[in-house]
Amino acid sequence: MLDEIEITHFRNRIDDILRNGQPTRWQRQFLYDVQQKFVRYGVRTRLTEKQLSMLRRLTQPSGASVVQLADGRPASPVSIPRKFPRRTYGYRRLQVKVALFLVLLTVVLVSRVFHGGMTSLWPSSGLEDATTATTSQFATQSFSITDGDTIRMGDGTRVRLVGFNAPEVFHPRCSS
Repeated sequence: MLDEIEITHFRNRIDDILRNGQPTRWQRQFLYDVQQKFVRYGVRTRLTEKQLSMLRRLTQPSGASVVQLADGRPASPVSIPRKFPRRTYGYRRLQVKVALFLVLLTVVLVSRVFHGGMTSLWPSSGLEDATTATTSQFATQSFSITDGDTIRMGDGTRVRLVGFNAPEVFHPRCSS
């Protein structure tokens, strides 16, 4: 964000250029838009690096020379100190999310291999194992059906079927 001195400097230069200068149509519209931002937001005005660079270039006094720094970069005519660190949201945040997803996926796959063997990477529906187990266990045991979701085994143990909502014997919801 810019401070009041920088905004005042830029607003004065924009006024001079729009009144006395000969900007192109695009430059005139750009300077007008930035001027409106300054009017609307004041010191809370936010400009991108490209917008700020273009604003500096367009508002540079015509007789000013560009000063070269020791490393060959041109020095900006108005140095704008940064009060807040530059934030890079888009691409950097995506990289972090992808990295976390890959780490989580690796942890899940490794735990599945160590705890369940390679066959547990893609769990089956379990229907094949359940039908063979129930056929062999119930073929040798006697049982009776108490109601739609309760079974009484031959030794008297009650087994309730989880996940079934069958009508009860003592409060039927239908006539049959």
